[in-house]
Amino acid sequence: MDPNLMCDALDDFAAARLEVSSHEPPRLTQDDVDRMVHLHALWLADDPDGQRADLKWADLSGRDLSNANLTRALLRGCDLSRCILRGVKLCSADLRQTDLSGADMREANLGWADMHRTIMRYADARRADMHDVNLWGADMNGAALDGARLDHTVMRRATMLGTTLDGADMRGADMREVIVVEPATMTC
Repeated sequence: MDPNLMCDALDDFAAARLEVSSHEPPRLTQDDVDRMVHLHALWLADDPDGQRADLKWADLSGRDLSNANLTRALLRGCDLSRCILRGVKLCSADLRQTDLSGADMREANLGWADMHRTIMRYADARRADMHDVNLWGADMNGAALDGARLDHTVMRRATMLGTTLDGADMRGADMREVIVVEPATMTC
């Protein structure tokens, strides 16, 4: 298996070639996603049959990834809107420019993830572990981050209109130039 081409793995396991125009991201089925999660778990265990999840710019909207271990996965520009990401492990993952709008991220572990310019509109990230995450320029409008661990997180230039942060651990968080049009609900 060619470790550099995730689409080749999808061809092998989905038994169909993904026809993707240069303007439309590949839309993955739940079976495709489950197989990639499995291959990534093998890769994390240093199994030679494993393959790092490289799903850059793919459309996974509405898929169930709950409790998956996607540590160090490459998900830049991915559409994860409305996904079930409850308890998912995305430590050190590349989530730059990812759309997480309306995603259920409760109790997810995203420690050290790069979420630069990520869209988290109305995402439910209550009790998520997001310590040391780069959220520079992220759109967090309407997100629920109550009880989340956000210590040492970079949130510079993030927008937080209507974001709730009740009980969130914000120690050492960089919130310079955060854009809040109306006060965010915050009792830390």
